[in-house]
Amino acid sequence: MIPRKETNYTPEIGYFVHRKCTPNWFMYEQLVADWSITYLVAGAARFTINGKVIDAKSGDLLCLSPGTIRKGVTFAGNLMECYAADLVLKRAPGEASSLPFPTLSGIGLKMDLIQDFQELNFAWTERQGGYAVRVRGLFLLILNRLISLTTRSEDDSDTDPRVEKLLRYVSLHYSERLTLMDMSDMLGMNSSYLGTLFKKRIGASFNQYLTRVRVKNAANMLKSGEYQVSEVSEACGFSDQFHFDKRFKAIMGFPPSKCLPAIAGRTRRS
Repeated sequence: MIPRKETNYTPEIGYFVHRKCTPNWFMYEQLVADWSITYLVAGAARFTINGKVIDAKSGDLLCLSPGTIRKGVTFAGNLMECYAADLVLKRAPGEASSLPFPTLSGIGLKMDLIQDFQELNFAWTERQGGYAVRVRGLFLLILNRLISLTTRSEDDSDTDPRVEKLLRYVSLHYSERLTLMDMSDMLGMNSSYLGTLFKKRIGASFNQYLTRVRVKNAANMLKSGEYQVSEVSEACGFSDQFHFDKRFKAIMGFPPSKCLPAIAGRTRRS
């Protein structure tokens, strides 16, 4: 998995369309005022971007920055179908307002991504109560997926779905006694094979991942100021506080007590 810098911005969609081209469809030459993305789900088209010809086909993502000059045509025997959005990026202070995509990316046809675009199209066209929030939320999911597809060495959706099921299970049952053997029995898999798949997907063993999930949940609980360290240790599945303290510091870089908020007029007990 290729590491990436996290980006914090809020997209505001000004235009969205599920485009099904007719044989005579063309995009006249125009200036792209805001960011523009186009995801082709069928057919092909020829775009001219700042004077350069780019052929895009089904499964390609076209991303254009503000100030780009574009025009395009489809092919009579291979009509383009796509989802396209023009958007403004509202950035957080100190962060660049740009999308981390090349002009053309061959990300392939991804059913989960297509379904998200279908949901976005429904929300955009129906415009039911609260639609603006829903549109923004759906588009953020789409952006997250696109970033994953264009920056990771492997596509997570191409991994064994049983590993994804295991990740979801751990997120709900991390406080319980979980072993790779038990998980492999639950999924009907050989434990060694599951361990190999899991490490390939996550980059860590099952036990390492489980400990990390427990520690991160413990940190969230401690930050609330509602628990003592000893309570959190047990609630997050650690057998003793010494082991909890040791693993917490190894993963977070500081002891659990550092997460406890200062409370005026009261001394925290660990």
